[in-house]
Amino acid sequence: MRALNLQSLTERTLVSALLLAWIGPLILTGVRNLPRSHKLGRFLDSALIGRVNLSGVTESHPNVPLSWNSIMTAEFQKEKAREFDEQVSGRELMIRATNELWFRLFHDTASSSSTIAVGKQDVLFENNYLQEYFVARNSKAVLEPWIKQLRQLQDYCRSIGMGFAVVIAPSKVAVYPEAVPEHWRGRADPRPRGPAVVADLLRENEIEWIDGNELMQREKRKSPPAPLFPKGGAHWSRRGVFIAANEIQKRFSQQGKPAEQIQAVGDWVVDTPYGEEADLVNVMNLLFDWRYPCERITIAPSNRPAEKRMTLAVVGDSFSWSLLRVLNESAQFSDIAFYRYYSLNKTRSGYGRSNVPGRSRIYPTKEFETVRTPAAPLDFAAEVFSADCLLLEITEAGVVSPEHHLARFVRDALAHLPDPTRPRPTFRPD
Repeated sequence: MRALNLQSLTERTLVSALLLAWIGPLILTGVRNLPRSHKLGRFLDSALIGRVNLSGVTESHPNVPLSWNSIMTAEFQKEKAREFDEQVSGRELMIRATNELWFRLFHDTASSSSTIAVGKQDVLFENNYLQEYFVARNSKAVLEPWIKQLRQLQDYCRSIGMGFAVVIAPSKVAVYPEAVPEHWRGRADPRPRGPAVVADLLRENEIEWIDGNELMQREKRKSPPAPLFPKGGAHWSRRGVFIAANEIQKRFSQQGKPAEQIQAVGDWVVDTPYGEEADLVNVMNLLFDWRYPCERITIAPSNRPAEKRMTLAVVGDSFSWSLLRVLNESAQFSDIAFYRYYSLNKTRSGYGRSNVPGRSRIYPTKEFETVRTPAAPLDFAAEVFSADCLLLEITEAGVVSPEHHLARFVRDALAHLPDPTRPRPTFRPD
C-alpha cells in the first residue's frame, strides 16, 4: 500500500481549486445563457453566481459598433471584454464577499470612491450630508435672493386662496450627530450652517415653513421605539414622515383649507428594513442582509366625500416620496402631482373608483405613476396654480447652495403667474 504523499495531495488540491475558480465561472456563464435554461438561470441568480445584480455601481457605457476603425483602435474588443466581465457568473458573489470581508475587518466601505461613510455602531451616512454639516458654508447675501422671490410666490398663492407651505427636510447628520465618523469632527467650520442662515431668512421674510430638523429633535427627546433615520438608510423614518405630514396639515388648516390631522391606527417595529430604510446599505453590496429596528405605522383614511377632497401640487426631492405616501394614504387629497427636482419628471398619485361590482368606494393608489419625463415645461396655470395647495420641499444639504430645484421653480413660477382676476382652470394632475 502506497504511503499518502501529503505534499502531492496539497499541490493537486490547490491546482484543482485554482482551475475550478478560473474555469467554473466560464462554464456557468455559458450554461446561464443557454436557450431554455430559465429555471437553472433563476437558481444561479438566487445563488449570486448567475446574472450580476448590484446596486449603485453600474456605469453606462456607449455602444461601440463593429467597424474597421473600432477594430483597429481596439475599442470594439475592449467593449466586448467589458460586457463579458460585467456578466460573468460568480462576479456578484466575489464582489459581495470582498465588500463583506472588508467591512467586517475595517468597518468601512471597500471602495475609495464610495459616497457612504460608516459611523459609530455602523450607522451609515452620505458624504454630501457630512460635507454640508461640517464644511459647506455660505453667506446670507448669497442665499437671500431666492428667499425674496419665495415670498413673492407665497403672496401670490395667498391672494388666490391657495394653501402654501415649505418643508426643509432634516439631515440624518443633524439629527444624530453623535453617531457620525469621528474624523469628520476635526473638519467642522465654526460659522453658521447653511440651514441656519436660510431659517433666519425664512423667518425674516415671514415664509410659511416647516423645520424638519426641529420636529425630529423634539421627537428624538421622546425616545421613539426606532430611530427617526434607519441605521442603513438615508431618509427619514415612517414616524418622522408622519410627524412632518401632520405639521403640513396643520399649516394648511391654519390657512383655511379643510386639512385634518392624520390618524394612525397601528404601529409596530420590525427588524427587516425595506426600500428607503436600507437604501445606503444596499449600495454597499454586502453578502449578508442587515437587521435593525424600523417602525411601521398604518394610516387611517379619511371618510371625507370624494368631491370634498383637496388637490395638491408638490415640488421636492427624494425626501418627498415617503411624505407624499402618507398624505395620499390619509385620503384627504383627490390628486397629488409631484414634480421631482422640479424638472426631472412628473408623477401622480390620486384616488380612483373601485372596480369591484356594486361598489363605488374611493381607494388610494399605492405608488405614484409617472406622467412624463422630463416634467418641464409646465402649464403653470393648470398644473400648479389651479391646485388647492402648493407644497415645496428641499433638504438641509440642498439649501446650502443658492441654485437648486426650488430656486429654479420659484423663478419660473413667478414668470408664469396667471391673471388672478380670471377664473382658475381645473387642476390637471396628468
